[in-house]
Amino acid sequence: MKEKVFAITDIHGDYEAMLELLKSWNPEEHQLVIMGDLCDRGPQSKECMMLAKKLVEEYGAIYLRGNHEQMFLNYIYDLANYSADGYIRNGGTETLESFLGEDIRLKMDDIDIGKLLIEKFGPLIEFIGRLPYFYEWGKYLFVHAGVNLGHKKEWNYSTPDDYLWSRSSFIEAKNATGRTIVFGHTPTYLISRGFLHSLSGKKDDSVWMHDNKIGMDGGGIYGGTFHAILFNPNEVEKVYSLKNEDDEIGN
Repeated sequence: MKEKVFAITDIHGDYEAMLELLKSWNPEEHQLVIMGDLCDRGPQSKECMMLAKKLVEEYGAIYLRGNHEQMFLNYIYDLANYSADGYIRNGGTETLESFLGEDIRLKMDDIDIGKLLIEKFGPLIEFIGRLPYFYEWGKYLFVHAGVNLGHKKEWNYSTPDDYLWSRSSFIEAKNATGRTIVFGHTPTYLISRGFLHSLSGKKDDSVWMHDNKIGMDGGGIYGGTFHAILFNPNEVEKVYSLKNEDDEIGN
């Protein structure tokens, strides 16, 4: 086990932001944990996912499954049960075009696009299909969205939907696991707790820490802030923040 963990999350196709955050990662000393949602909404999902695959294979990085990786897989493999339009509404167009070119959905139907993705990027898609849901390191539990804190048994009885989609049911529940749970998925400026809002009424996109939970998604792709955190076995050692100036978060 390496001495420290360096974690990033919710890059959403912003390859330049990913590269910038990774400048602070030391491969010799830091276990890299990528907490999901590298695709959709931003323009370079393919580059983000391919880089993550390389980092896993060459540096032992941990890449966790996010709900957007799952939606990408659902689009490719299971359109009988999942809506293509639902994926598109959640930023899927940008991902498909990053892999196959501009206006690909005007040229091919969705089923054929899925087949072409498998044909051209099979090893990457198979890799995405094997991504784990969580990573344990010392007292820390890293997960994309959250866990089921209301289960009668332990947190690891959570379902895939809990790991990928949890929001208020996890954020507002008491954490009695004895773990510090690190998550992304829900932008910190949307977490509806009074202590998140400044006196000015502006939304706070900084890292959120409460009840042994740490929310890392500052909504960077929406004009908020991308965060990386360096953890040592006992505490958060340093937060690295990268403001996205392209847009503004609505109040």
